[in-house]
Amino acid sequence: MKHGNITITQDDVDRVADRLVREAGGDTGQVNGNKVAVTCGMAKANPEFYKLYSDWEMRRTAEGIAFVQQAPPALADELKAHLARSGELLVNLTLGVTGKVVAEERQKCAITMAALGEKLAASEAELATLRAQIDRLLEANAELEVDNLRLQRDGKVLAEAAAQSEASKAELQRQHDMLLDRLARGEPAVIGDAPSDAPSSTTEPAGMRGAEIRARDDNYWLYPAGDPRRYDLETDEDCA
Repeated sequence: MKHGNITITQDDVDRVADRLVREAGGDTGQVNGNKVAVTCGMAKANPEFYKLYSDWEMRRTAEGIAFVQQAPPALADELKAHLARSGELLVNLTLGVTGKVVAEERQKCAITMAALGEKLAASEAELATLRAQIDRLLEANAELEVDNLRLQRDGKVLAEAAAQSEASKAELQRQHDMLLDRLARGEPAVIGDAPSDAPSSTTEPAGMRGAEIRARDDNYWLYPAGDPRRYDLETDEDCA
């Protein structure tokens, strides 16, 4: 209901009326509609408010509130004592259940922490293994770099040797071409620095034809010293 700036509901009336009954020690005769209305902030009860009050009164009467004063006082004391014991039992029961739940949760937490500790230890061991493998890989890579540098150095040496070999080959080819050219022109087949014991062209026997001279010189330079097939320029005879 609306009363001025105040809105009063059935719940408001029930709450105020119940409080007044408790304050009166359960004596409903000390509680009436006007008293409830004034407590709710009205000057006095009006017909609309009495409807709310009557609704509360009928429900509480059906619940027996009007006969609370008729009960033996000893019963009230016994009920209060029983409720006190029950309340204590209820408190102990609540505490016991709560303590049991807390203990179980703590045990679960301890088991979980132990499992996590084992997993952490295993992870740390695995990490240490991985670090050791990485260190070995780094060492192997360093060795490979050293081997690569060595191969590059050896390759450079081989390249230089190959270049020298090609130069020597070219020089030998040049000397070979010069030898053929000298032989073709009937000149002594002497290339480069001839041995000091090699006879000069001025010691050639008189009357030898150019072809014979070329054959003699070619024989001398073709076979090594001591070979029976080599022509002996000193004695002008075959070594054989």
